[in-house]
Amino acid sequence: MKKVTLTIIVTDDSEAQIVASQMTSSMIAQEGFFTLECGGISDLTQSDKDSLFDQVDLETLLLSYYLDKNEEPIEEGVNVDVDKTDDNEEFRGTVTGYRNEFVVIEDQDGNSFCVLPENIEID
Repeated sequence: MKKVTLTIIVTDDSEAQIVASQMTSSMIAQEGFFTLECGGISDLTQSDKDSLFDQVDLETLLLSYYLDKNEEPIEEGVNVDVDKTDDNEEFRGTVTGYRNEFVVIEDQDGNSFCVLPENIEID
């Protein structure tokens, strides 16, 4: 047998809880084949951080996290169409940033909205 270390990067505590829940209820966990250690990136040693970031380009990682409904990467500065949801009307705007699992979009009137990526289509 070999020990394998898996590092999963999430953006907030709620995502960490989801991952932990899924991992602990998996068949592998039920058979006792792994242990789960949760912690923040601040818990990593400098050597761990160097190793992690040698393997992962952070910008690529973040872009892969924010994909529109057509699975296109959502980048800052692009114009997008936002679907009508229970929380907002359909509108067109510009991506100005990211906040947790949301993409921040500024509409034509200068108002900013946090929108889930699956409700966005790149223009």
